[in-house]
Amino acid sequence: AGLAMAMRLIVSTYNGWQDIAVYCEELERPERSLPRSLFGGLAAVTALYVLFNLALLNVLKPEQMAASNLPAADAIARAVPGDAGAVVAALALGDGSRISPPVCRLARRGGVAILPA
Repeated sequence: AGLAMAMRLIVSTYNGWQDIAVYCEELERPERSLPRSLFGGLAAVTALYVLFNLALLNVLKPEQMAASNLPAADAIARAVPGDAGAVVAALALGDGSRISPPVCRLARRGGVAILPA
C-alpha cells in the first residue's frame, strides 16, 4: 500500500510535462520562450518551497517537525489560536470544496481538520 501511494504521488508530480511539445507548437519563438518558462517555473516553485519551509521553521522547532505527521497543520494550529486554526488549516491544506459539516464539528471541538487528497 505504501509503495502504491508513493508511486501515485510521484506520477502526479510529473503530470503535464509530456504536454510541452503540444504547447510549443503554439509559440512563436519556442527556442526562447520554452527555456524561460521552464526555468522560471522551476525558480518560482523552489522559492515557494524554501519560503514555506522557513515559515514552518519559524513556528515549529526541527524536532517538532520531525515528530509530526502533519507539520503544516501543526504550524497553522499553533499560529492561529482556537477553532479558527482548525478552519484555516482545513482551508489552506484542502481545496475548500471538501469542507463539510463533520469538518466543522471537528473544528468546534478544537481538532485540526485535515482531509485526505
